[in-house]
Amino acid sequence: MGNETNTFASLPQEEAWFDDIEARFEFSAEHKLLFGVARQAWRRCNQIRGRRDEEGVVWPGRFVPRANPLISLEVTTRNAFIRALKALDLPEDEDG
Repeated sequence: MGNETNTFASLPQEEAWFDDIEARFEFSAEHKLLFGVARQAWRRCNQIRGRRDEEGVVWPGRFVPRANPLISLEVTTRNAFIRALKALDLPEDEDG
């Protein structure tokens, strides 16, 4: 588990989205930190999703199957991403 290889990195278009947002907005030091947190949470969510996809959604339990604990981690990191984006309070894109 100590192996931190980024097997399930963000897709290039996702990284391009982050780069585009970073280029379009002038962030204060605090907002740069928040944006970094959002980017890190998204990457971690992708890593967890990839592991969950490999391992499956359901694990065998003692008496009945149970949910893979990675599901909870995926939800937590996705929520961290959403909270960080909301805290940035970026204006809505006029292009849709």
